Amino acid sequence: MRSIAELKRGYAAKQFTPSEIVEECLQKIHKADESLCSFITVAEEEARQQALAAETRLKAGRNRPLEGVPITYKDIINTKNIRTTNGAWIDRHQVPAEDAAVVHDLRQNGAITLGKANLHEYAFGVTSRNPFYGNVKNPWNEQYMAGGSSGGSAAAVAAGFGSGSIATDTAGSIRMPASCCGVTGLKPTYGSIRTNGVFPLSWSLDHVGPIGATVEDTALLYEHMGGTAGLFPAGGKIKIGVPTGFFNERVDEEVSRTYKQVLRNLETENIELIEVDVDFLKEATAVSRMIAAPEVTYIHEYRADLKDYGENIAPVFEKSRSFSALDYVTALQTRNIMKEKLSQLFRTIDVLITPTLPVTPPLLHDQILAGGESIDDAMIRYTCPFSLTGHPALTMPGGLTENNMPIGIQLISGWLREDILLQTALLYEARFLDSFYEERNRRCTV
Repeated sequence: MRSIAELKRGYAAKQFTPSEIVEECLQKIHKADESLCSFITVAEEEARQQALAAETRLKAGRNRPLEGVPITYKDIINTKNIRTTNGAWIDRHQVPAEDAAVVHDLRQNGAITLGKANLHEYAFGVTSRNPFYGNVKNPWNEQYMAGGSSGGSAAAVAAGFGSGSIATDTAGSIRMPASCCGVTGLKPTYGSIRTNGVFPLSWSLDHVGPIGATVEDTALLYEHMGGTAGLFPAGGKIKIGVPTGFFNERVDEEVSRTYKQVLRNLETENIELIEVDVDFLKEATAVSRMIAAPEVTYIHEYRADLKDYGENIAPVFEKSRSFSALDYVTALQTRNIMKEKLSQLFRTIDVLITPTLPVTPPLLHDQILAGGESIDDAMIRYTCPFSLTGHPALTMPGGLTENNMPIGIQLISGWLREDILLQTALLYEARFLDSFYEERNRRCTV
């Protein structure tokens, strides 16, 4: 798939039209997605109509920033007159009357809706194994999982089905699949992108953000979905914090090796690496679950009978009812303490760097890792802390395993400092990711 910048240049030079680009995308989807299962609904008619409208605007010189750029939405985000299932059988016939706020903003900026991306049922899981709409597979190797819960979004981007996807992140659901599929995913600062019209998993932890094939594409999508723009700081060394603990514990050897190589690469740039202590984040997963569980219970309490949910999540909803009000309030207070400690750390550094995941992409049906840790626990261990504290976090490709599966690197910054986060990632992308993108296009793009 062409980059967003390439699409804009091509439209300006009349090398191709939005209708031609949409047809290319639809052909790719029809050719490969029956196996990948990255889509729940392909919005062919709507995409073609929007492409024709984009052509009219381009001819009249009234084009908008994302005019003719085809994207998808995680199927938990409302799209007017396009089915929104939340990845659940219960909602299979739901057709919203209005767009979610983020969809409205992107449509106003010219983006074309290709369809709705598959996900873990109600976004409540990390595998994107969906008993109703198919298990999302990894475009690099379909024997492996795409990650979750936004697996369809990341898989569609990696496969070149569109220029990007808009997804949600409550404990890592943008960053986990983006890492597994070798693309870029950004979880913005909590509350900075409106969640109106997005079905909640946990309102205290839910974020909406973009997934793009490159850092540059992700930055453009973020800017035009309501994010900050033009705030990149002037020159000077970027200070990157390197954790001395927690984020280097119980890590797969290939992940550790890739992470260390990225650190060596950064040392060749105008960047200062500083060791930092982040052990105060070790209990983040437990705290996050104490907040999410009562909120999940409240949201789903009267929606349907438990038997109508998939067999993977019904027991989780049942268990969620065991948390007390005291557990919930204590967790909220602990979150505030963690948030303040992390914010204090960002007074001494610009960016924190960690592996995105402590493990390489698991096989599609894995449940337990070799060391006995569950897939659910392992996958969220490094992403969950920053959904909990609300700090912006981005994953970008770091390298490949010996069997050619992607490994992601996570960057985190202070609240509302997506500018320095993206500046750092763009710098790294320009110097070190060309060969990775070539390999991804060779292996994944239809």
